[in-house]
Amino acid sequence: IWSVRIMGNRVVAHIGPCESRGGMAVVIERLANNPPKNWSPVKINTHSDSNSKKIFSYFKSRFRLKKMLKQSRIDLAHVHVTHGLSWWRKLSLMKIINKFQVPTVVHIHSGKFEEFCAGLPGKSVRRNLDKPNTRVVLLEERWLSKLGRYVPKNTVVIRNFSEDRGTRKKKGPQEILKLLQLSRGGEVKGTEFSKLVFEQLKDMGIRVKLD
Repeated sequence: IWSVRIMGNRVVAHIGPCESRGGMAVVIERLANNPPKNWSPVKINTHSDSNSKKIFSYFKSRFRLKKMLKQSRIDLAHVHVTHGLSWWRKLSLMKIINKFQVPTVVHIHSGKFEEFCAGLPGKSVRRNLDKPNTRVVLLEERWLSKLGRYVPKNTVVIRNFSEDRGTRKKKGPQEILKLLQLSRGGEVKGTEFSKLVFEQLKDMGIRVKLD
């Protein structure tokens, strides 16, 4: 029995850029640190920020994934993917997982995925996401409306969550809640969402400032 299966826990494998810079790695880390009850996480890194190590990381992840699947060490595969080369790398891994009939969550992190699908890759996306053992997760409802032609009907929208940092100290009535968004301009960076949060906080009577 594999050592991760302690107390009968099932295993979810997070497959993606676990060791790279960026938001996807942060999401994977948070999910791995907060597994559902009776589940144990493992991470399979598929990417490297170093150009000289990118190919090595991919083949290493492919080898490790195959080995774990052959030994029945994965109960659920959670594949984290964005557009471009990320899709083609993960697609090759998803095909391996599908051969072993392991249930798979395909977690699309890209806000530009509809642009990617509008070209030739759209057929590949539509065909390979519509599998019996596959469930697709998007981050926002507006992505679902844009990707309706390419993702299955049972696709779900689940926002990224923040880790619980404990109970926040109450501020005095004269203090202002300060919000800061650091990003370049553009729809995919959530500028409109930040404005919506700002307006809703104001409607709740909270003194708030957004920079």
